[in-house]
Amino acid sequence: MAGTLSSLGLGSSGALSADLIEKLKANDEQQQINPIKAKIENTQQKTQAFDLISSLITSFSGSTDRLGGDLLYLNRSTSVTGDGANITAENGVEPQSFTVDVTTLATKDIQQSSAFTSNSDLIADADGTITINIDGQTYDIEVTTTTTLQDFKNSINDIAGTKVSASILNVADGDYRLVVSSDETGIAQDFTFDDAGTILKAGVDFAETEVQSAGNASFKYNGITFTRSSNTITDITVGVSITLLKEGESSTATVSQDTSEIASELSAFAASYNALFEQLTNTTTSNLDEGTIGIFNGENSIKTLSREITKLIFQVDPSGNSLVNYGFDLSQDGKLSFDESTFNTEFAKDPSFVEGLFKYKTDPDSGEVTDGIFKKLDDYLDNQTSSSGLLKTFGEGLNNQLRSLGEEQNRAQELLNSRYETMFFRFAAYDRIIGGLEQQFAALNLQIQAAVNAK
Repeated sequence: MAGTLSSLGLGSSGALSADLIEKLKANDEQQQINPIKAKIENTQQKTQAFDLISSLITSFSGSTDRLGGDLLYLNRSTSVTGDGANITAENGVEPQSFTVDVTTLATKDIQQSSAFTSNSDLIADADGTITINIDGQTYDIEVTTTTTLQDFKNSINDIAGTKVSASILNVADGDYRLVVSSDETGIAQDFTFDDAGTILKAGVDFAETEVQSAGNASFKYNGITFTRSSNTITDITVGVSITLLKEGESSTATVSQDTSEIASELSAFAASYNALFEQLTNTTTSNLDEGTIGIFNGENSIKTLSREITKLIFQVDPSGNSLVNYGFDLSQDGKLSFDESTFNTEFAKDPSFVEGLFKYKTDPDSGEVTDGIFKKLDDYLDNQTSSSGLLKTFGEGLNNQLRSLGEEQNRAQELLNSRYETMFFRFAAYDRIIGGLEQQFAALNLQIQAAVNAK
């Protein structure tokens, strides 16, 4: 408080002092400000507890979203026996088994030239065009009398590089060969060189040796013969890729539903449930023995959330099926446990039924869709956290209450400060007046004493 006030009162007896004014103000703050601060602290604690609950619900709803959707149930695993082929399957492929017997592999066409003494040897006696014919397409390579073997190789790759690849091999001292290979396999990739004008030097032959002829793959798929131009086949069953590896060998593939991620998500669901309900229980219940009261004790909206989630998790279908049948159990202290072995055993008996129980099922006749346990739970959580949902509304209410209390505290403090500032200056003025009167009285007293002494 600005200024000083040593004392105020008749005869400077200290009836009123600056220290006393501060004590009066502190008492008023105790009565008027501290209750508001206590409400703010309580609301802040509620906000922190609610933020933790919201975070736990976000984690929990992540599991319900995945368990109530389709993607988790579309995971596939593929096991392959035999050396004939490598086989993979995309997620969502219908579970199946099949055998592949490889007769012949698809091959590229590979041509080797006659010998050159170096890669700088000239290849033509006259200017002209050499044409490469492949898969119904032609590629014209222009040459001159100064074109070397290296130049010709480069031109092939530049002009016909989308269909063939050319390279020069030094197979022995003074023996260089141009090797040209089709980029793809299949009988249609057989290619030829056409020197219509007979411009090449004597002895130059770019197709002197057929290192490998182009050919189609031949194989049996479940006993049915197929031919394909490639060793990688993706058009027999959508989502299944077969890569032929070895002639005369067989491979058997089994594509099955991969339940490992479902089980992992169910385990995460149980852990999220336990973390959420521990917090809900701690904040909504009281312990008379320990003298503790939950921060949300008496808050019906939070208790309703806890009650509805539990009811949805342990709902039973008309046939008596529930999560309890698939590895879940609730202990006496409210802890949810999950047994993966039980789940795998029961799921394998009827995967389609379990999927319907977990996410949703569609009536084959009417087309009517019935939501499963996790789909219902996920929809409930989505509704509670939506812009008009219970949780969203409750959280906004806490924020509004906190803001309102802060404004109330500021107003009350400003009013109190103003009152005591006015009191201070008023009593300071009185102090000065009384001080002046005391001085006048002292002077008068001196005069009286002097008069008395003069007699």
